[in-house]
Amino acid sequence: MSKSPRIIEMGPGTLVIGASETICAMEHQVLEATLKPDAKHEKPMRVLSGDYIPGTRSESWTLSGKLAQDTGEEDSVQDWLFDHRGQEYPFEFTPRNARKQKFQGNLIVEATAIGGQSGTKPDTEFEFELVGAPIRQKLG
Repeated sequence: MSKSPRIIEMGPGTLVIGASETICAMEHQVLEATLKPDAKHEKPMRVLSGDYIPGTRSESWTLSGKLAQDTGEEDSVQDWLFDHRGQEYPFEFTPRNARKQKFQGNLIVEATAIGGQSGTKPDTEFEFELVGAPIRQKLG
């Protein structure tokens, strides 16, 4: 018996950086969000006996996406990112509330580009390097 194809629809969900008094809820400005791994593999080394010394595997993660610019507004996401750039904070990312799972970890906050074409509602890309790998947690 074959399974039918399954695909999720993104959102509604949440994206929060920080904790307690330094929290930044971003989901009201985020247009796209992606938690992305980057795995690197070293080639194995062949030794004289014909055996191999295995290569190492390393992995890094980023949280990236696009947000609607809001600099200068009350509780601005862009202003929070600017003020906290270079600092490490915890994050929680729930791609879709109905799926009952979230991803959490720590990341390094970076500021985003500000501005754009006159007469438009600009958006901007963001990218944060994670400190270690994220953890997937099932909810409810």
